[in-house]
Parts: sequence; structure tokens; C-alpha cells
Amino acid sequence: MNDILILRHRYVPFQIAIFLFVVVAVFFFSIGLYFCIKTKNGPTPASDTSVKSIREDATQRALSSMTIEEKVGQLFFFGISGTTLSDDMYTLLHNTHAGGVLLMNKSLPQTFQPVIASIRSLPSRIPLFIAYDGEIERMKSIDDTYDIQARIAPDEEFCAMNRKIAKDLADNGFTMNFGIIADIGWQQSGYITERTYGSTVEDVTSKVRTALRCSDGILNAVKHFPGHGTTADDSHTTIPVISNTLSEWEHADAIPFGQAFDMDVPVLMVGHLVYDAFDETPASLSPKAHQKARAMGFNGIIITDDLHMLENQNRNPVDTFLSAVNAGNDMVLYVTDNLEGVALYQNVLDAVRRGDISLARIEESVLRILRIKYLTLGSK
Repeated sequence: MNDILILRHRYVPFQIAIFLFVVVAVFFFSIGLYFCIKTKNGPTPASDTSVKSIREDATQRALSSMTIEEKVGQLFFFGISGTTLSDDMYTLLHNTHAGGVLLMNKSLPQTFQPVIASIRSLPSRIPLFIAYDGEIERMKSIDDTYDIQARIAPDEEFCAMNRKIAKDLADNGFTMNFGIIADIGWQQSGYITERTYGSTVEDVTSKVRTALRCSDGILNAVKHFPGHGTTADDSHTTIPVISNTLSEWEHADAIPFGQAFDMDVPVLMVGHLVYDAFDETPASLSPKAHQKARAMGFNGIIITDDLHMLENQNRNPVDTFLSAVNAGNDMVLYVTDNLEGVALYQNVLDAVRRGDISLARIEESVLRILRIKYLTLGSK
């Protein structure tokens, strides 16, 4: 009997230990689950108000702990070439506290694993978005396993191809795809036409819906707001001017974007296009264009198309960057293969310190960036 009592006394602490272990495990599993929720288009807001509050508190604390250098850096999204990270590009991303990087080589996703590993090893407290330009037409030109006619493909086939692209990107370390085209290919010989999903509002809206629904496990960006399809011109070499009235735009080119906003797409790319209905400024630099996107219900990150495209029009890069942020962009894409991005970052940082742009405006964008990063990428 005494032996049995002794065994029981020894067994009780063991039972308590197992119970505590289970409680702690469930607690951390629940927390991990809250902060790792993903859907086909990025983060889905949790229904539990307390969870939202905890997440928002964590984001606010992260913001308050950041230096001004880190805050300004989060707005930079650099486009770089190479399947390995050169010393110059390491310096660029590290010294600017960059918020994201677009890998530019026209290569299969798996060839980028070495450079992605190097990017992830950067001593940054905040992870970078790692993006790829995974448009279907572009993917098709890289490898025939992506061969599909997006404009005429049946819905199931189109869905399967978007799912394959998203999976191939996510499996190889990418976290964002600049691949969803909401432009309508109105012009038979237009620059953007072959990249679009069709030439009618109905076709493009339907395919945007399918592309977002089927692109699981990666953050999607939709482009090129307010719509590139009405012009035949190439915005890489000129600034197209579109003379549609506001009503014409709202009943046509705006509709596929509205569909994406309704599906909570997390990232919107704005094009270098002048819409007379808004103002005489390229949409990427137009406060009215950004206000229109927000009024349509978009709550995510707004990013410009490549800033260099405007530099080709003899615009000063620092002034252009500041105009882009003041217009309402949260991030600015800047494609470079050298250290000129470091000088641009330093000049923008100096402008913020001088008060040429308010720190409050910078922090507004950083909060949007952090909310998506901490929900989908976690923290280091």
C-alpha cells in the first residue's frame, strides 16, 4: 500500500506537468494561428475584436520602436537583377532599410533561391516583401509549362494556371506577385493589350476575380490603376494621356479594379498615366487618383510603377519620390542595378528631416505596410 501511495505522489506532479505543457502549447498555437492567417489575396481580418486589437497594438509598438531611418526605408521597394545578391545590392538593401525588393531577372522562380536566402539573412528587424512579376504572358515566355492563352482560356484552366504560378512563387520564397492585370485591352495594337485578360469589362472583371480567388498563399498586386488599356502608348517611354470622362471611366476601366478591392486585394500598383478626368498629373503622382482608389474601398498598400519610367521624362527623382508619397503612395518602386538608390534614400531622408514631407505622412504608410507584414510574414 505504501508503495502505491508513493507512486501516486510521484505521478501527480507528472500529471500537472503534462497539463501545463498542453495549456502552454495550445496558447502559443493559438497566437501563432492568429498571426499566420492567409487567404488567396493576403490577410483576412480576424472576426475577434480582441485579436484585432492585440495585432494593432503590436503594430503600433513596432512603429514607435522604429528610427526615422527605418521608417523612411520601408517606403522603398527596389527592383534588382541577378540570381545572387551582389555586394552593391546587399549594401543597397541594408543601408536603406528597404521595405521590399522586386527580383527582375526573366528566369524561373526556383533560380532565385540563392538571392532570396541572402535577402532573408539581412540583419533587418522587419522582413522585406520579396516580389516577382508573375504575369501569365511573362511566365509563358520563360517556360512552356506556363503556356496558356489568358484572354481565351476557360475559367478552370485559367484558375489552375494562376494557382500554379502562386504555388511556384511561394514554394521558392517569394511573398508577393505583381501579376494581376486589371487593365482592359481596348486597343487592338496597344502596348498593354497582349498582357491583358480580355477586351471587355465583363471578361476582364471575371478573370480578375478568378485570378485572385485561385492565387493562394501569396500577396497579390493588381495593376495598373486607373487603367492602361485605353491608350496604345507605352508608359515606359512616354506618359500617355487618357481623355475619358469620369463617368466613362467609372462604367468601364474602374470596374475590374473595384472587383479586386471588393476581394480585399492587399496591393495596388498605380500607373504613370495622365487621366484628364482627375487632373494633368500622372496618376502615380496624383492625389485625386489615390483618393479615388480609397473612395472605392481600397484599404491596402498603394505602390507606384517604376520611378525610373518618370525619370525618362527628365523628372528629378527626389522631387518625384516626394510627390509620389504626398500623393498617397505607401511604397515607391525603384528599379536599379547600382548604388544610386542609396543616394536617393539619403536625399529623401534629408527632406523628411527638413520637413519637406511630414513624418506623420510617412508613418501613415508605414502602418499600412507593417499591418500586412506582421500578419502575413511575421517578424524577425
